[in-house]
Amino acid sequence: DEQIKKILQHHPYLGRGGGLLIDGDDTKIVDNKTTFIDGFLHFKGEKIDFNRSPLQRDLLNTIFKEPRRYWDYDEIWEDWKERDFSKKNKRKLYNTADSVNRAVATGVKIKKVFLDKNMKRVRINPEYLN
Repeated sequence: DEQIKKILQHHPYLGRGGGLLIDGDDTKIVDNKTTFIDGFLHFKGEKIDFNRSPLQRDLLNTIFKEPRRYWDYDEIWEDWKERDFSKKNKRKLYNTADSVNRAVATGVKIKKVFLDKNMKRVRINPEYLN
């Protein structure tokens, strides 16, 4: 079917753990893999847009470079090509991780936070990685 081919062409991550749910005239993308592509978090079959939140988007872009590791806030700051990491910047990144957690919890019903964080570092909760 041409419609299905078009969907597959525009969603290359489907071949890495996702699939299609076809219900009558509706075709819905079901992605079982947690990914972050072009400002969109694909998580538990939902697509959460972070393009309007540059700090959240940049934080997720960095974390998804190595999604299984803990990222120290100064490493994230360095990845962003910023200088002079300070307590103020640490607080900014901590708050940004909080706002990512709120956005994910709004879009998807989950029991635990998406980003596991403290005042020094952050990572994706390993329970949510495939």
